[in-house]
Amino acid sequence: MVVLSWLGGCAPAPREPPLDCFSQPAVPESTGIAIAILIDNSGSMNEPTPGDPELPKAAVAQAAVAAMLDETQQFTQAHRDVPVNVAILRFSGADEVVTVLPMTRYDAAAIRAALDRIPHPRHGTAIGAALQAGCVAVSRAGAFRKHVIVVTDGENTDGPSPEVVGPEIWRKSNGSVHLHFVAFDTDPARFGFLQDIHGSLLAAGNGASLRSALDQIYQQRILAESEADVAPPVPDTQPPRVPR
Repeated sequence: MVVLSWLGGCAPAPREPPLDCFSQPAVPESTGIAIAILIDNSGSMNEPTPGDPELPKAAVAQAAVAAMLDETQQFTQAHRDVPVNVAILRFSGADEVVTVLPMTRYDAAAIRAALDRIPHPRHGTAIGAALQAGCVAVSRAGAFRKHVIVVTDGENTDGPSPEVVGPEIWRKSNGSVHLHFVAFDTDPARFGFLQDIHGSLLAAGNGASLRSALDQIYQQRILAESEADVAPPVPDTQPPRVPR
């Protein structure tokens, strides 16, 4: 008789379900924008940037994020009643998703200081775990508009898959948390799941195209759509009614 003892050893390890970032008590929401920016800090981000080999991809990505957020100043001056809240997180391994700037009202100096605190890139790439943390950040910000921006140069190598976490966030938020990816020097097809959840996916092969992609997401998707919240009312062109 042959004992099939290998069956138990080959059984797939149970996968932990994605973090439910909506399991906490609901936060009252008002007009405003909450943005969580997730920056890949895995070992591959220390590689030279295509077209600018003297700079590692990590430095180019951080500079591009800072330049993108510089556009916030003009927006907030024109729309003082629409607060823009920003959080910045870095990620490498599943246990290395770290908030370098907690969700706070836009502050250019605080953003640049937070980016400067990001350490030397190392270890794996936990995109799914980073999405979970980003979802928590925007969901507890109390803003009506919620966006998560991911800048990554690789594929998920640690923790839950973004192909599982992304759709779960979309479903449980009823589409209120929007995901935006920039595939920096990597194949954007890895993030094809975004098409099914109305996310944004742009490819960037060098520093210039990375800045362009982030500007497109930020200005044309996030800020432009938020302007609709404060659009002036349509004037009533009907003649006044004369009481009888």
